[in-house]
Amino acid sequence: MEGIPALDFIKENKAWCAVLAACIVLLAVYAGWYFTHPRLTFVTNCAEEVAGQIVPRGKKTLLPLDGDIPNEGYTLEGWYTEPEFVNRYAGEELYKNTTVYANWVPSVHTVTFDTELGRVSGKDTYTVEYGQVLESAPTAKRSGMTFEGWYTEPEHINLYKPGVTKITADTTLWAKFVTPTEAVEGLNAPVIYITAKTSNIQKGVYTDCTVDVVSDKNGWNERNRDAQIRGRGNSTWGYEKKPYRLKFDEKVDLFGMGRAKDWILLANTVDMAMLRNYTVYKMAQEFSSLSTTTDCQFAHVYLNDDYRGLYLVVEQVEEGENRVEIGDGTDGMGNALPPEECGYLMECGNGGANDGQKVFWPSNYREVSVGSVVVKSPEGSVMTGKHLKYIQEYMNDVVKAIGKDDFDTLCELVDIQSFVDSFICTQYVLSGDMGYVFFAYKEPGGKLFLGPLWDYDQSSGISEHGGTNYKGWEAASPHSWYIKLIKNKQFRELVKERWLEKYDYIHGIPDMLYETAAYYQADIDANYSRWEGFLGSKQWRSLPEVDRLKTYPEHVDYYITWLNNRVAWMEKELGIE
Repeated sequence: MEGIPALDFIKENKAWCAVLAACIVLLAVYAGWYFTHPRLTFVTNCAEEVAGQIVPRGKKTLLPLDGDIPNEGYTLEGWYTEPEFVNRYAGEELYKNTTVYANWVPSVHTVTFDTELGRVSGKDTYTVEYGQVLESAPTAKRSGMTFEGWYTEPEHINLYKPGVTKITADTTLWAKFVTPTEAVEGLNAPVIYITAKTSNIQKGVYTDCTVDVVSDKNGWNERNRDAQIRGRGNSTWGYEKKPYRLKFDEKVDLFGMGRAKDWILLANTVDMAMLRNYTVYKMAQEFSSLSTTTDCQFAHVYLNDDYRGLYLVVEQVEEGENRVEIGDGTDGMGNALPPEECGYLMECGNGGANDGQKVFWPSNYREVSVGSVVVKSPEGSVMTGKHLKYIQEYMNDVVKAIGKDDFDTLCELVDIQSFVDSFICTQYVLSGDMGYVFFAYKEPGGKLFLGPLWDYDQSSGISEHGGTNYKGWEAASPHSWYIKLIKNKQFRELVKERWLEKYDYIHGIPDMLYETAAYYQADIDANYSRWEGFLGSKQWRSLPEVDRLKTYPEHVDYYITWLNNRVAWMEKELGIE
């Protein structure tokens, strides 16, 4: 080894070499420590494991995200450097081995309520934690329809049950609406479907339509009948539930009432018992002299798939077959008959004339009057000036006979039985409109009859137009003929005799009405599911006593109690024990 310069140097410089060797060792140790990369370990806190990572010293790292680790029902909120989730780790630089812990929170899902053409009565979006239930769901509304429930698909297959069905994902629920007649079981009234060119039906303006009548119980069916529809009524047209008139292209027999083209759909909005018109029209069927008075039938009405409620279908007051059969004033060949050979149908009181109809005002005699008289038939060119003069003079004679209390002359001019029967039926319900509008007709070459009876919704203690009083012979619009006649001994005696003749029927009316209300209970329910705000609400002219009645049975009880009180008063006045 002699002669090697390095060894010689080491021998000569042993101390320095020792120091140098120590430094080399230290440098190696430091380099090993510095260049070792830290390890990142993941504790997922769920069934799914994640492999650890070697992270370059001093470098940031990408952490597993929520969607990288399956954990149904939970969302990865973040990673923490301790199990207690104190210090959040977001991938910062690492210089040493580190363990991070996953913090899971329950997933939150959105529940959306879709009503299609309706509207939600409340919020239409809710948030619910995974696996939890929505304790309650909003209701939904759609014009003319009944809300049935929420379904988990637009085809309405599976019903969603609030408080039962667990939410496990973002969910859309679809509202299912059904017609009120579909929603209620046990319906007894037939259904009328009207398909019109527009749902914006105007009063007095006809709109083309087709009509289907469906009655599974009675076989009253009409299919695809061409017709026209328009609004009708005076004050009643102002209500949301509106009355209508149908004019068929060809005559139809609705519900056994006889073939005709014109029919009326009464809304009965003022009368929430829906029985006042029904009572008088059914009552008139028991009095032979009132045979021209319409019969009636309850029916559900749809207008362009919009359920409009339960209506009372009645006959139009008009001249014609199955109506007021007095002829049209011609000889069958278009020639006008002489005035005294014509039949005349008149609307008395405050009626309005249509094109081609004549109006006159009979003379008053003392306190007896009529108001205006609109001649409904004959009309047009058939109703000449001579015809108008004839019937006006005839009506003047009737008014004069009543005013003079000339009962014998009156009986020569009028069918007194129709006056008696009309008096009984109208006074039975004490109509507030008895003097405002009433009909009379004169048979060709014959006498004057009162009838057909018409318009009794504002009666029997329901309206400010008459009040609750069940006593007296007059209401809001007094009928001066009745007021004068009931003071006549002969007329009063005829009324008493007729009342006794019909005593059992009259006293059976309350039971008939209760039976009718029970028979149509499901139909009434369908009506008030459509017009749910009516019961217990203030309506035009309605009385506070009526406004407080919040259920249909209460309205029926109120009405029948009033009728019982009315009968007791009338029988006392007539001397009937």
